[in-house]
Amino acid sequence: MGPYFTEEEEQFRAKARAWLESSLADGRFKIALDEPDERNETEWAAAQREWDRRLFQGGYAGLAWPKEYGGRGATVIEQFIFAEEAARAGAPGGLNNMGRSLIGPAIVRHGTDEQKKRLLPKLLSGEEVWAQGFSEPNAGSDLASLTTRAELVGDEWVINGQKIWTSHGHHADWMLLLARTEKTDPPYKGISAFLVDMRSPGITVRPIRQLNGKTGFCEEFFDNVRIPKANLLGTINSGWNAAMTALGYERSVLNVGRHLVMIQFLGRLAKKAGNRIKAGEQGTLFLERLGRAYAAAWSLGCLQYTYASRWAQGAPPGPESSLMRVTWALALQECTELAVDVLGPRAQISCGPEAIDDGDWLLQYYSSRGRGISSGTLEIQRNVIAERILGLPRR
Repeated sequence: MGPYFTEEEEQFRAKARAWLESSLADGRFKIALDEPDERNETEWAAAQREWDRRLFQGGYAGLAWPKEYGGRGATVIEQFIFAEEAARAGAPGGLNNMGRSLIGPAIVRHGTDEQKKRLLPKLLSGEEVWAQGFSEPNAGSDLASLTTRAELVGDEWVINGQKIWTSHGHHADWMLLLARTEKTDPPYKGISAFLVDMRSPGITVRPIRQLNGKTGFCEEFFDNVRIPKANLLGTINSGWNAAMTALGYERSVLNVGRHLVMIQFLGRLAKKAGNRIKAGEQGTLFLERLGRAYAAAWSLGCLQYTYASRWAQGAPPGPESSLMRVTWALALQECTELAVDVLGPRAQISCGPEAIDDGDWLLQYYSSRGRGISSGTLEIQRNVIAERILGLPRR
C-alpha cells in the first residue's frame, strides 16, 4: 500500500464518514467516550450497548470478518479506514469492543465449527458481551506464571482461581479464560483456553475503583466453576496460541485511529494554552514539546498503515503489534505530561468551578500512566521487539 488509497477505498471512507455523522448526530453517545464511574455507570453501559447495536445494524461490526461468520468480508484496509473515521468522529468503542476486536478473531481462528456457530453471531451483534480473562494478581506481564487451574472431571472442566484487571467484567456474559491444565517446563505449554459462561455458579465479580475514579476494571473469583468439556478453545495445552492471537489483535487493531485522538487532544491543548504561553524561552519550549508530541502521534499512524498493508496480504498481527503498542503508550504519556505542565496548577483540579474542561486533562494524565502496563508492560514489549523483530540475542 502506498501513501494514497484506491478510489474504492475512498468511496468506502466517504460512506463510513456519512454513516458515522448521521449515527452520532443525536449526541446521546457523548457519555460513552470515557470510562464510567459510579455516578454514570448505568447510563454509560446503555449507551455503549446501543452503539454495539447500531454498528451491527449498519454493517460495520466485524468488517473484515468472513461473511460465513456474520462479517462483511471487507478488507483489512477498509477496517482500518472505518476505525480512523470513528476516532475522528468521536465514536465510542461499544461495550463489546474487546469481543469484536480480539476475542472474536481468536474464536474464528481456533474454535470448532459448533463454537463459531453458537457464539459468533451473538458476539458480533453485541447481544452477548465478552471479557478477557488473562491477568492474575501474580501473573500480569509474566502471563505464563498464571495459577488458575482447570481439571477435567467427567464431561466438565472444573475451574478454580482468580483473574484481575478485566475490562468491564461486570457487564460480561462470556469470558475467554486462560487456565493451567498441566505443570510443564516451559510453563506456557501447560495452559489451555476456555470459553466461560459468566452466569455459571461459583463466579464472583468485583469492580475495581481506580486512581482516576473510574470503574472500568474488575476482578473475578472462580470457585469450583463447572463448564462443559466442549468449551475448550483449541486443543488442551494450546491456550498460548489463542492468547497470542488475541493479544496480537489487542495491541494492534485496538490502537487504530488513536493517533487522531491524540492529534485532536493536542489541538485542544494548543488552543487552551495560547493565552498562557508567553513569547520567549517558555513559548519556545512549549512549541518544541508540542512538535515532538505531534510527531509521536503521527508516527503511530504511519506504523498502523505500514503493518496494515502486510496484514491485508493475509498475515495475522504478529510481534510488530508490540511496536505499535509501545509507540502509542509513549506518545500518549508525552501528550498528557505536556498538558499538565503547560496548564499549570489548575490542570490538576479534577472538579469544581476552577477545573479546566471538567478536569479532563488530569484524568487523561492519570489514565496514561496505566498504558505502560496494560497489555504487557513496556519493558516486556521492548523485549519482544528486540528478540522477534530486531533479532537481538536473549541475555
